Amino acid sequence: MAKLTNISHRDEKMLQTLICQRFAVQGKDNFTNMSRYLDANEQTLRVWFDRDVDWRAINGALCELAMSQPPRFAGLDCSFVSKAGDQTYGLAKFWDGSQSKAHKGLEICCLALFDPETGEAYTLDVRQTPAGISDKKLDDPGQYTRMDFYLEALEALPASVTHVAADSFFAKNKAFQAVEKLGKRLVTKLRSDANLRYLATEAEKEACRKENKRGRNLKYAGKADWQNLDEERWQTLQSPEGQGHLKIRTAILNSPNLERNLRVVYVVDTRNGNDWRIASDDLETDPLEIKKIYEGRFQMEYIFRDAKQHSGLTDEQTRKQQRLDFHFNLSLTALNFAKAEMKIYQTTRSVADYARLVKNEWTLNLFKSNFDLNAEFGLNEKTQQKIREIGFIHKSRNIFSP
Repeated sequence: MAKLTNISHRDEKMLQTLICQRFAVQGKDNFTNMSRYLDANEQTLRVWFDRDVDWRAINGALCELAMSQPPRFAGLDCSFVSKAGDQTYGLAKFWDGSQSKAHKGLEICCLALFDPETGEAYTLDVRQTPAGISDKKLDDPGQYTRMDFYLEALEALPASVTHVAADSFFAKNKAFQAVEKLGKRLVTKLRSDANLRYLATEAEKEACRKENKRGRNLKYAGKADWQNLDEERWQTLQSPEGQGHLKIRTAILNSPNLERNLRVVYVVDTRNGNDWRIASDDLETDPLEIKKIYEGRFQMEYIFRDAKQHSGLTDEQTRKQQRLDFHFNLSLTALNFAKAEMKIYQTTRSVADYARLVKNEWTLNLFKSNFDLNAEFGLNEKTQQKIREIGFIHKSRNIFSP
């Protein structure tokens, strides 16, 4: 945060305290429990959560710090956050992927950048979805819907990003247009019954002109039948190493609904027959690279998992919009700090071990601070490291105190 000139010294100290606390606290990260660990009471914490913080700038600086190269790929995804009560801001019915149906609660929309070296995802921007925005007719250009709200997050993308990966929910014309407007390409997944049609070959166009000398030239050569593929129109690709069970084909097809040509990568798992259709409006990039970009999107699931397990994403104890926004951003920014430290200092190999390291370090410092300055006890560096590693899943490779 020291490199961010737009953050005051007061806010920097506040954020350092709150970010370290995210992993040191035993139990829920709510105001009551946090006040037991910090030199701040509940009211002070509530005042802190009312402050405006430029989270995008902080996360952007963290990404620059953690990544050895500028990011080229980004991901956009949403996550359900359970919440009881009736008066909380943003409370509505949202899709809960863990239950495969809509539930009453809150939702956050996350924009992440992928590390070109490791593929790991880092949060750049997170926003809470407001209630009252229509979730019907998402592709209607004359109506502001949840789709429009989600796509507004793309404004934070750095210039180095060329492709945005998103799940099948974003396989809509609005999403393609929004990403195209930013000079980038969308990579998404199509439905199993996607309506696509083959482009006519030059031979088919010539035959049509000879048969029908008048009228429009032939552009398309029939609809793609997913149960009976026309193998001559598809190119079979070599499966990547370790994925020999996948049969991968690719072709450029036209989508009447999306009003554009798409590079489609059709993947079939020969072990169980499962298949999926990855599509992008980038017709030039290697199809296997398109597949890899989409698969990188699943790294975002680790963001939500780790934030819920270790940095208190679902522990919010407030109903106000500003405090909820602060809470969600604090949770995911703290996770960014943890992953950046793990990569730079090569300390732990999992967020679970990092959280345990911070808890143990906090306890160790508590003991040391309560000893007399002249006290003599056998806490050499090796012994202290053993204390820090209590409960680790994997032993750390370097000695580092958060």
